[in-house]
Amino acid sequence: MWIAVVCAVLIVVVGVVAVLGGVLYLVSRDGGGGAGGGDPTDDAAVATYEGDYFTFDYPEGWVDLSDAEGFVDAGGLVEVADEEPGEELGDVPPNDLRVYMYSTTYGAQTECRAQAVWSGFNWDDAGDPQEQDPTTIGGEEMFVQRVTGTHQGQDAVSEMYCMDLGSNVVQIVAEHHGGAELGPELTAILDSWVWKV
Repeated sequence: MWIAVVCAVLIVVVGVVAVLGGVLYLVSRDGGGGAGGGDPTDDAAVATYEGDYFTFDYPEGWVDLSDAEGFVDAGGLVEVADEEPGEELGDVPPNDLRVYMYSTTYGAQTECRAQAVWSGFNWDDAGDPQEQDPTTIGGEEMFVQRVTGTHQGQDAVSEMYCMDLGSNVVQIVAEHHGGAELGPELTAILDSWVWKV
């Protein structure tokens, strides 16, 4: 009889240990964030740009280049990049995001087409702008122009997003060198976008 009681107690103890072990595994795997695999970038530290018209999150280690000479004069609102640009014209950061806003008598689609010819001007080789299907950023539909090419022997891509905001055009330019698609950091920035208007 006592052997049956000891076996029953051992079965209960082993069962409790197994359940607790499974729970601890799931919690540690998810970073304590709940059920599911979680986004691997969830733990990355972010900074937030808070402007009059929009906000977005970007990696904390990135640099704010909004005070660069001539940027504000060209209608620049904010520029962030993963590293400081070099001294030469072609020394550009691998990941860069710029936002402009300017008054125009033309609409966003026309402005996007006209401005896209400047995409990749400091690359080794840039193709012609290609109009893409409109996309949604922060819940607002935006016109899209895309340019691909090479820079310092690597694939490069520039995507320009434009929308009308009253009598102004807002233009977002995301550039990535080192691949034919935007990198995950730039994609995460665009995914975090919130319009205030």
